[in-house]
Amino acid sequence: MARIDALLTQMRADFVDRALLQSDTTTQFQTSSGVTQGQVLTLAEVEAIASEILADPERLQLETTGRASVFYAGFQIAISRADGTLHLVITPAQPATLPPVNLIGAPPVMSASASSVEPNNSGQGKNSAAPVEIRGFNWGAFLLSWIWAIGHSTWIGLLGLIPIVGFVMRFVLGFKGNEWAWQNRRYNSLEDFKKAQKNWAMAGLVLAVGGFLLFPLPAAILFPVFARARENARKTSCQNNLKQISLGVMQWNTDHNNKYPTANTNEQLRDSVMPYINNQQVFVCPSDTVEDGTSDYQYNSQLSGANMDDVSDPAQTPMVWDKPSIEHLDGGNIAFADGHVKWFRKNEFDALIQPSVP
Repeated sequence: MARIDALLTQMRADFVDRALLQSDTTTQFQTSSGVTQGQVLTLAEVEAIASEILADPERLQLETTGRASVFYAGFQIAISRADGTLHLVITPAQPATLPPVNLIGAPPVMSASASSVEPNNSGQGKNSAAPVEIRGFNWGAFLLSWIWAIGHSTWIGLLGLIPIVGFVMRFVLGFKGNEWAWQNRRYNSLEDFKKAQKNWAMAGLVLAVGGFLLFPLPAAILFPVFARARENARKTSCQNNLKQISLGVMQWNTDHNNKYPTANTNEQLRDSVMPYINNQQVFVCPSDTVEDGTSDYQYNSQLSGANMDDVSDPAQTPMVWDKPSIEHLDGGNIAFADGHVKWFRKNEFDALIQPSVP
């Protein structure tokens, strides 16, 4: 008992409020004026001290649960073992709760309430072994990732800002979060730690649920915008198709005495101008999802075989247009007899595709 008695005598003389003995690390003494360092105790020395003050029931409790607590010589000594490291937290006992103590080395007596006292070594970096009670998945660290990491000075968590790496880091923080939080921040008690981490988890859950509930709102706004932009691009592509068809018709006219192609069907028009276009895809509208081999563009049958000089107003005479089954933004494209192409709303489109040739 010489070593523990000498240590307790020193604590009384120096008015020490708390002493932390941890195997293979520097002993720490906390007083009202601050923290001082003592000698380094080996694992064997700490084991010897624990063995001296523990009776058989407390020794069994330490072996089975990893912790025990006793009163000895006016002090309360909380002992815990984690990851092969032995911790002793020594504090002066409250006089009202002290059991009878034999100061000359009688076996220590443990009160019923003392068994619940936990050593608090939080905030000491890697020297802080996380208690068994807090081991588990940290949902706050998982859901809030780098935000949680900044709040707990866990700088490795900033990797969560990196795409792909951040996804993996969420799980790392989830599994290691409790241990890192205990090491990097000082908590008043185990209950204080659990309450803080529960608050982080609740904040993460609220943020996740809020984001999930709010997602449909921007989606409802953006999806129609994207759909309109996509259809506008298809309308432009369709206009390019009609422009190429118009050029093909003009070239056919030049080679056939200024007459329009003689065609009773849309496919006959396609076959007539194909040598000038040499691209079957030009006759497929990008808005037509069914590829059946037919042309998606309607030919004005009144121009079939007509002479260009007989058309009094080519700029107002529709020549080729979108089939009625195809629409672009509630309207359609028309290529006129003079070769220009324009989009019209539905009512104008319907009125214009009833051409008359003088």
